Amino acid sequence: MKKSVKKKQIVETNSAEAMKNLWGKHIAADFSPGRTIKRNPTETLSEAARKVAERFSKSQPAISSPGLRLHRFLKEKEVQTEDTDFIQGEILGEGGMGIVYQARQISVDREIAIKSLKSEYAYETDACKRFLQEAMVTGELDHPGIIPIHFAGFTEEGKLFIAIKKVNGVGWLETIHQKSLKENLDLLIRVTEAVAFAHSKEIIHRDLKPENVMLGEFGEVFVMDWGLAASISQGKKARGVTEENAQAGTPAYMPPEVARCKLEFIGARSDIYMLGGILYEICTGLQPHSGEDIYSCLSAAAKNELQPTDKKGELIDIARKALETHPDSRFQTVGDFRIALQNFANHAESLALTQSAKEDLGRAGNDYSLLSRSLALFEESVKLWPDNVEGKIGIVNTRKIYASIALARGDLDLGKSLILPEEPEHRELNKIITKAIEDRKLRALRLKILTYGFLCFIIAIIIILIRTGFLLQLEHDKAIEISSQMKMERERAIKALLGSEELISKSKLQNDLLKEENKNAKEELEKLRNELAVRKEEMKKFIPEIQQQYKKGHFSPYKR
Repeated sequence: MKKSVKKKQIVETNSAEAMKNLWGKHIAADFSPGRTIKRNPTETLSEAARKVAERFSKSQPAISSPGLRLHRFLKEKEVQTEDTDFIQGEILGEGGMGIVYQARQISVDREIAIKSLKSEYAYETDACKRFLQEAMVTGELDHPGIIPIHFAGFTEEGKLFIAIKKVNGVGWLETIHQKSLKENLDLLIRVTEAVAFAHSKEIIHRDLKPENVMLGEFGEVFVMDWGLAASISQGKKARGVTEENAQAGTPAYMPPEVARCKLEFIGARSDIYMLGGILYEICTGLQPHSGEDIYSCLSAAAKNELQPTDKKGELIDIARKALETHPDSRFQTVGDFRIALQNFANHAESLALTQSAKEDLGRAGNDYSLLSRSLALFEESVKLWPDNVEGKIGIVNTRKIYASIALARGDLDLGKSLILPEEPEHRELNKIITKAIEDRKLRALRLKILTYGFLCFIIAIIIILIRTGFLLQLEHDKAIEISSQMKMERERAIKALLGSEELISKSKLQNDLLKEENKNAKEELEKLRNELAVRKEEMKKFIPEIQQQYKKGHFSPYKR
């Protein structure tokens, strides 16, 4: 079971006078609250940094110090020689103790930036130690959001310098109030990624503010100025936070534990406080702390008095959580803070989608495309932010409206797909659509039966036609066969007739002869008939005479 950790009580140091007593020997009264306070007395360095720095302070590192060597610089108009390493250009920027020049590295012919101490600090041992410490710490942080260091060395005048990547861009401070909320949040998330990486190496920045963030012209985001960086585990390269170096930072963004110099509370969550301060400025346009002078600003930081604002909402709540007085009440890791920002970004996008969806729904009417787009936007808004109540209500209402229009148009399946049965507002419409679908199924069943009956009738007709055609084909085949047989018989008869021509001739001759004989016979018969008729006539003449003689008895056939 995880043990609960009791919060340590931070003793309140609340007056500007108390701040003057605590900080006055390190800063002047006219010091700007937005500038970085860097304590000047000798600081505790890591062992590796001390060895190099001590040699430098004794004017011995020029050749013998490990990793450091002399490099010759020329001005742009000076004559280049074989041992020239860099051609120094114009000043790119400067801070409280350092200055950055543009330069060209001769050996690889590339543009770089050279950072060195200003002349008034160039030969101060403590300043050189801090400068070297910054170089070693930054060299350890190999991350896309941190300017890479190419190497370190010293000039012919004995001034330390570091060669870094040249970034073309502007400071975030110059543009933070011109950029949109979304743009600034995206940049802050990028900054948290670099800070989280440093924390993974157990190094804290201690001076996070828009001024220390560089924006490259191609979208790069770099966390700059690691001069106050410290180790939270007494690492070999970064010094820890001690009484000698604790009084450092920018009062306008300073955590209460730093303003009160409470070493036991200074750590990774102090960086989280400053990230929250940047977020507060993004939301309100105000730096977290302010005052009539530097001491009243430090007093506001010690009491954690934020500049008043009427801004409210999820994002300002995130900022206030990061700006809690006690470190235990803040986000415990930079990762937690970044997740909160990303969740808000999702929420903001979700709310924007919800608004767009409401606008589409308002002008949709019966337009399926606008209704569909509105529903998709509502659903995407809830996907981005599951607790988006307005988005959830929009989904229910849009589905109901969409389903009602689909029902009116007869698109029942579409309407059914839009219904959420578990939603009370959808139940009545669900019943209506379900009943309509059932009625449609019955109509479809009747039509199906009629269709099947018609198909069966068509099939029967087709079968009859096929059978009739088959029978006709059989009869046709038979007729062809009979015709073939008759043709064959006729051909045989013709052959038979042709083969008996002589017989036919003889029969014809005999017939002619018979006809001639018959003719003669007929002529003879006719003659006989004629002669018989003549005789008959003659006999008729004698009949009456015979009859008379017979009657008289003179005639007797036997008397002759």
